Amino acid sequence: MATLQDEPSRGNREAWRLATEWIRSSTPTVCLIHGDVGTGKTHLAAAMARDECERFTGIRFVVEQEFYDDVRASFDGEGENESVLVTRAKTCPLLILDDFGMSKQTEWNGALLFTILNTRYNSRLRTLLTSNLDRPRLMKRIDQRLSSRLFGDCLDIALVGRDRRVQ
Repeated sequence: MATLQDEPSRGNREAWRLATEWIRSSTPTVCLIHGDVGTGKTHLAAAMARDECERFTGIRFVVEQEFYDDVRASFDGEGENESVLVTRAKTCPLLILDDFGMSKQTEWNGALLFTILNTRYNSRLRTLLTSNLDRPRLMKRIDQRLSSRLFGDCLDIALVGRDRRVQ
């Protein structure tokens, strides 16, 4: 199980230090961890979540596309109710969106994402994003209004290295 005491991969010590400081503070409200495939973004986010769970409850860790799939399934009466899923994402103390920006953007999921993240922005709730895309590439993929809210006050953490899964 991932912890912040894990040994970071070569070249990522500063990234882990920044991540540890962010999870234990209250500002900025958004943190973006980005890097190539397999550099440990999800591992670091899981370690951060575990550290946060020791102090708080109600943390949500979701893969962006799987969240959309769960909401769509709720339309057919499968799984949890849409309102419950969206309200949890809007109001939890820490929302972690894994693989952010990798889903095909549609009008529907763009509107859903804006609703959730705008509510979090207005409530000053913390959001952690992991992505294979850096900030400039994400800003090109998402709505300008959302981009402004997310990246206006955001800690940017880059992970480097080779794909740990295929070494």
